[in-house]
Amino acid sequence: MDSAQNAAQTDEDSSTADRRIPDSLEGDPEAIALGKRIFHTYCWGCHGRNGTGAQCPDFSDDKQLHGSRYEDLVKVVTNGVKGSPMGPWGYALGRKRLLQVVAYVFSLKGTREARQK
Repeated sequence: MDSAQNAAQTDEDSSTADRRIPDSLEGDPEAIALGKRIFHTYCWGCHGRNGTGAQCPDFSDDKQLHGSRYEDLVKVVTNGVKGSPMGPWGYALGRKRLLQVVAYVFSLKGTREARQK
């Protein structure tokens, strides 16, 4: 790798680190369990009981419409998606509950293949 590629990689690594969410609950088993309960209260009607997509995207595959990172999902749940039925949930849920539901939804990523076997 030449020095220009090294610099570009370093910039990319820095910007990725800057986007990380300091209060992330990603991978936290307790947060995932609580998030599942929140999901079943507010989200399953559109996203399916297990997040497999009723009228909306399937969270159990690896194809995410608005970014595949945890941070991307936090942004979507917080702000909603303009021009879609997905409204902003940041205010309604509050930060902690929002991060719990995101931890649950993010934990579903890539599980579809495992269920099909």
